[in-house]
Amino acid sequence: MMSVNVFLEEAKALMAKVPPLAPKANVDFRDLVLLLREPSVLFGEPSEESVELDMTQYRPDWDEVLDGLYLGTTATYSRCSVVLEMLQVAAQVLSESGHRILRGNPALLAIIGETEYGREPGVAYGLQINANAAAARELNMTLIGRLVRRDISRGGLRFSFMGSDAESAASGVREGASSCQ
Repeated sequence: MMSVNVFLEEAKALMAKVPPLAPKANVDFRDLVLLLREPSVLFGEPSEESVELDMTQYRPDWDEVLDGLYLGTTATYSRCSVVLEMLQVAAQVLSESGHRILRGNPALLAIIGETEYGREPGVAYGLQINANAAAARELNMTLIGRLVRRDISRGGLRFSFMGSDAESAASGVREGASSCQ
């Protein structure tokens, strides 16, 4: 009987340290697309530098992005609230780094079809930051670590930070390498 009381006290002490369960945000796919279109809402005021978009590359319209998010999120059995939480963690990582996104983001926006590259479907989304390729890779690794520790999946959105230097373009970081896949 005494050992039960010890376990009870240990369990109570454990739960006293656990934060209360926070409610999930009530967001839908249109809400996510709105935030993806205007990344400064989550990621802060952009720097004075601007993204140089490759106009020869196809960029999906936002209705296609909505469809890609739906396809990717349902394929991974995820929810919009999980995608939003991932973006919030990414914004926190960026804020802590002192770097800022560039004007004109997203720099990378692509739909990943069901069978492309042997990956699950979804949307590839990259924000160019005022840093080099190495710093962008480091932020991506930090983000992946935090998402793993918080048990947050990418939910159909392949997010990445991308450097704004020549090395970034040459190394493939601009195409989504080192992203949260």
